[in-house]
Amino acid sequence: MTTPTLLGIDLGTQRLKIAVVDTATWTVVAEASRDVPYGVPQDGAFEHDPSDWWTLFVAAINEVLSAPGVDPETLQAAGLSGHMHSTVMLAADLTPVRPAMAWADARSHAEGDHLIGASTNALWNPPTAPYTATKLAWVQRHEPGAFERIRHVMFPKDYLRWRLTGLLATDYSDASGSLLWDFDRQQWDSDLIGRLGFSRDWFQDPHASTDVAGRITADAARQTGLPEGLPVAAGSGDVAAALNGHPRQNDNAVLINAGTAAQLIRTRAPVRRYHPEEGARFLFQGRDTQQTFAMGALPSAGLSLSWWASVLNLTAPDLDGLHNHQADEAGRPPYFVPYLQGSGTPDLISEPQGAFTQLSTAANAGEMTRAVMEGVAYAIRYALDALGRPDGNIVAMTGGVGRSEAMQTLLARTLSGPLHVQSQSDVSLVGAVAYAAVAAGVADTTQVVAQAMQGEQRVLQATPEECEPYAQGYERWLTALPNVTMMHTNQAHTSESTL
Repeated sequence: MTTPTLLGIDLGTQRLKIAVVDTATWTVVAEASRDVPYGVPQDGAFEHDPSDWWTLFVAAINEVLSAPGVDPETLQAAGLSGHMHSTVMLAADLTPVRPAMAWADARSHAEGDHLIGASTNALWNPPTAPYTATKLAWVQRHEPGAFERIRHVMFPKDYLRWRLTGLLATDYSDASGSLLWDFDRQQWDSDLIGRLGFSRDWFQDPHASTDVAGRITADAARQTGLPEGLPVAAGSGDVAAALNGHPRQNDNAVLINAGTAAQLIRTRAPVRRYHPEEGARFLFQGRDTQQTFAMGALPSAGLSLSWWASVLNLTAPDLDGLHNHQADEAGRPPYFVPYLQGSGTPDLISEPQGAFTQLSTAANAGEMTRAVMEGVAYAIRYALDALGRPDGNIVAMTGGVGRSEAMQTLLARTLSGPLHVQSQSDVSLVGAVAYAAVAAGVADTTQVVAQAMQGEQRVLQATPEECEPYAQGYERWLTALPNVTMMHTNQAHTSESTL
């Protein structure tokens, strides 16, 4: 292969994916992936050993570079994407002071009040457990010895880039996803950082995602087979990468990126502080300070499907089959609330609240499968309605959930509008490739790459008759929802009364 190529790296919560892309055809010529191990040392925990990321990457990149027809010398640049909020804490010698806390680590939900008390203004985002700030506050409170040793805080893709280049750096999306970012001033909120007892020196000044933020070192080259001196783009968090890896037809569209969690990304968003009465939404920077977006979230989208498949000891295609046998019963009981890791938008509940309702002895595996899949679709609509639908009602879907034809149909009928689906589901990986392309000067914008790699595009438009059962089911689901979330309130009151 003599055509210039690019390397894309996407470090997800549960899976690492890398790909080499031919810039003449914008096709993937070699790819590899690895499952990412995680630890659950106590209730609510979700931790990673950062050294595992490097070990997995070395194995995966050696596999890719040894694939037929791949020549490492044709590589022009590498770009990265990684799961957001997850917090890597390093000591002065750049070794982790403790395992990294992933966004899914729910232990720090109680630390939100501490953040509210420390801020002189309303926070820009709700102070929930996924954020970096609440995780640091949890370590400060529960592991003071580890906290005292912290000298650097970084995010997963930044740790991987540091191992590749020897440079500490971050980007605007991950910085703004920390809850320690001032959107007005486009800089770290030094006042809040100080009030919380953190150090501004822990945090790197951000780069645009397409900036070159280091080059492959001699040591990394020996371990990986990558050319020494290869430019590495700053990259971004996976949500921002998905936004930049999707060929948006309209800058006012909503992108549903539904994998383990579902993110609903509103590509144009007013920059204003968070007010609880407006419902939970999450504000982020994109690849640079000119791109600000709002996001709604459902923490357990694909996770609900994979959990239910594991309960039944089935595969994802098996679930589709079970659901399709029950399609004539659409919108009927039982109902499922997919809050296995708490809720997202618009409600904010940190504790698990997953539930079946109106469950009878007549329920079988097929009916409960239909309930789980419909419940995910209803929860996505609930979040989308709260986030606000764009003019023209353009909604696009990517991610692993979109590989299920049953879920495509369900969402088209539940959202009752045109649903744009593309065959390229790994849009965060495409975003990483796009960052590399701009950093290397191979493309002028990320959108050029996103459009070139979009794959097949389909628009699903359900008829009013097809949508009606799901509209009725959604209304019944909404009626049942307070009975589930009320359990959280009652549990909280019970806990308080026993103190």
